[in-house]
Amino acid sequence: MLVGIIVPFLVTLLLVLLLSRLTSRWLAELLGARLYVVLLWPGVVVHELSHLLGALLTFTRVKGFSLWPKSTPTGQVLGSVTHEATSNPVTLILISLFPILGGAFILFVLAQLLLPTSPTTAPVLGHAATSSQVLLIYFEAWWNFIKNFWQALNFSTWQSWLFIYLVLCISPHLAPSGADLVHTTAGFTALSILAILVVWGGDLIGQPVGDKLLKWLTESISFFIPLLSYALNVLILTFIVIGTAIGLRRLNERAVWW
Repeated sequence: MLVGIIVPFLVTLLLVLLLSRLTSRWLAELLGARLYVVLLWPGVVVHELSHLLGALLTFTRVKGFSLWPKSTPTGQVLGSVTHEATSNPVTLILISLFPILGGAFILFVLAQLLLPTSPTTAPVLGHAATSSQVLLIYFEAWWNFIKNFWQALNFSTWQSWLFIYLVLCISPHLAPSGADLVHTTAGFTALSILAILVVWGGDLIGQPVGDKLLKWLTESISFFIPLLSYALNVLILTFIVIGTAIGLRRLNERAVWW
């Protein structure tokens, strides 16, 4: 049962990370570094405020907070949240991944506020995420989701244009930074080792700790999957649109027009 839930969750999470990173890279190429920072700044606000909320919810002391770009020895940083060091794996995971959850939640709220007739639920990847048949079913459901979204858009109203703009701002900033991913990996590794030790210890003393742990983990993952799925479905459309634009631009640069 857990495998049937955790596989779609991990696949959805990895797709959000991958598509967000590629969208960010392509938008930077289309807009240029300066315009990218200026025009997509609302996405930075959502990203950093999500980190800040993650730190506050885990009672981690915040040492610094910035929403302005600055140069560092490793490159330009668009914003930052500095907090005290922690070895708590749950804290590491929550603070590092909160931009995904925060951004997905904001996308959902914006859709309901600016596009009241837009769908409130999104298709979820099936339990056998690697099955070609399941993927076809998913993309058929995704296509219906996008058609309903398209029907909710009204290009004669400012609400629809504002929604499109904010989607373009938030989508490239859903993915955590490289440092955040390192912290997330460390947190997941430590949490996995701890879970294995707890289950093993429970078996030794004859206590079904493993069953309770699996139930808690299943319920926790099931709670986040709909939100992540909503973000993924919107992000796929954004990825396709931006990918088409960058493809046409590269083709135009290479082609010789007579």
